[in-house]
Formats: sequence, C-alpha cells, structure tokens
Amino acid sequence: MSKRRSRSPHVTPGPEATQGDAQITDDATRPATRAGSSMLEEFRAARRVSTPLIAIRTPDPAATIHTICEAINGSALKFCWDVSRGLLGLSPEAGAAITDLIGADVDRQGATQDPHDTLALARRLPPKSILFFCNAHRFLDGSRTGSELSIQAIW
Repeated sequence: MSKRRSRSPHVTPGPEATQGDAQITDDATRPATRAGSSMLEEFRAARRVSTPLIAIRTPDPAATIHTICEAINGSALKFCWDVSRGLLGLSPEAGAAITDLIGADVDRQGATQDPHDTLALARRLPPKSILFFCNAHRFLDGSRTGSELSIQAIW
C-alpha cells in the first residue's frame, strides 16, 4: 500500500530564501512542514511572525488573492502589482494610500509599472500591508538584465 500525499499547500524555503522567508506551494512533491495545514493557515502563521516575504505558487493567482483577501480581516491594506496594470489598491483605502505615496497628479500606472520602482515604493506602504506581486519570479531569478535591482529593492 502506498502512502498518499496531501494536496494542501505547504510552506518551504524558496530558492532565494533567508531566515524568516517562506514559500507556500501546493506542489505535492514537497514535504509538508506542518501536516494537514492549509494555505491560509500557513499564510496566517507567516504573518504572525512578521515574515517579510512569502512566495505562493498557484495555478490561479486571482482566486488565491481573493481567498487571502477574504480571510485576512482587520486594518491590513491590500495591494496588487502586475506588469500590465502597475500597483493597484484592492480597496478604496489602499487606493488612497497609493495616491498619498506617489501624489495625486501622478499617473499611477505609469509611475508603478516598473517592478524595481514599485518594490522600492512598497517599502513605504503602511504597516501590516499585504502586496501581491504577480509573477515576481520573472524579475527575481537573476537571469534578466536589471533583475538585481528587484532583488536589492526587496531587502
């Protein structure tokens, strides 16, 4: 009889991980750090200890972002970035925070479309904010010209 592996997401150190970083994945080939834990439990546990960087591998980013936003209550502002739309506030309050950071007369999309600039700007987001940075692996793997700027912006 073979052992069945759980299909629940797991937190494991990512390739660029340092102490305190975590990577959440639903890859069944990776060992679980906590048997039977869900992606949301792992996400909450990482936030409780102020983990600054969490990577989530998912086949459906929109659904994952929605699930996390629905589950995380409180005053945490939620933002999303992608290369096409730039930095977006996922609530009116988050949108106002972006305007406060870049100014009311600045084109939000143009000012936040570059991943390096957005990561530098993200350091000034309000405390406890959550930034969903879509397809970050494309800018952090070191193979693209300028990827070192994104890597440096995180730290």
